[in-house]
Amino acid sequence: MSNIYRNEPAPLWLHIMGGILGAVVVLLLAWKGYERYQEYRVEQAILEYKAKLQADQQAIFREKQRQQKVEQYNSPECSFWRNHYSNNMNAQNLNKVREHCPE
Repeated sequence: MSNIYRNEPAPLWLHIMGGILGAVVVLLLAWKGYERYQEYRVEQAILEYKAKLQADQQAIFREKQRQQKVEQYNSPECSFWRNHYSNNMNAQNLNKVREHCPE
């Protein structure tokens, strides 16, 4: 009879090589997954940084606008027209107050 019809188990070295190859494949897949996870974490950190930077820029912009309104409200023109309107309340003076003072 030939070896094809024998019901012998595979040699031990074949089982060992199969185990080593399987372990290498698992390790490579785990390493690839770890690299992807690290890339994901970096992307998330960049997005968080951009969001914080944008929020900070918006806060700075709002503060500058607030300061400009305070300066405009305290300007001589606004003070003059507010005092003038308080002494003579009419539509023309009210329009001048709206023109020279922030809302």
